[in-house]
Amino acid sequence: MNEYLTVADLKPGDRFIFKPLPGDNSGHGGFKGPQRVFVRIEPRVPAGPPLQYAEGYLEYAVRNSDGVPTSGYGTAEVIPLAW
Repeated sequence: MNEYLTVADLKPGDRFIFKPLPGDNSGHGGFKGPQRVFVRIEPRVPAGPPLQYAEGYLEYAVRNSDGVPTSGYGTAEVIPLAW
């Protein structure tokens, strides 16, 4: 059983961090480094050349600190934050 939610499971306005991936904790993933906070948005097609993105590849969230969007398929595992 998967105990993590995905980006697509969250509601617009929810804040979260992406589930940290194993790494060397020195800039290549890891659990000890700081994690960026994101805010879930309504899915939208990313700006850019139309053939640059595969079908279903959408912007699902923006960084809380500066509003920069992040794109994906909505299947990335996340840890919701109480705000």
